[in-house]
Formats: sequence, structure tokens, C-alpha cells
Amino acid sequence: MKPVYCNTASITNNNKTGEVCLSFSQVYNEHKMSVTGGSMTDVSMPVVSEEACVVMSRGSFLALKKLVDEIAGQIQRHENP
Repeated sequence: MKPVYCNTASITNNNKTGEVCLSFSQVYNEHKMSVTGGSMTDVSMPVVSEEACVVMSRGSFLALKKLVDEIAGQIQRHENP
């Protein structure tokens, strides 16, 4: 399976069920050429393609956040000794 790199992530919290949803998407501009009246125009339209959605419990989300914070701290210490 070819990896897909996402440039957007969002987090939603469902207070009723206690679930947290992480969504990963690609946001990019799609270009189409339009020919009218003898001239060409590049018509650019934003496109959002959701690649993955992970639903987890609040406890699992907090554990993941702790892990990500630890990794980010290690990266920061490595880049700025």
C-alpha cells in the first residue's frame, strides 16, 4: 500500500459518548483549464480528500497525546541542543 501524506488534521470530541475522532485529510487545489472566447483560463478549486478517521476513547486519546508530546520534546531537544 502506497503511503498518503496528509497536510490537515482535525480533532472532534463527542461529549455524549466520550469518544474523540482524529481526521486526517489532504487539502489541495485542483486546476482545470477553461477555454472561452478564444482565451484559456486556469480555474483553481480547493479539494478536501479525507484519508483516515480514527475514533478512540478519551483515555486512549490522552495516552496518544502524552506520547506525541514526548516525541515532540525529543525532536525539539535534538534540533536545539
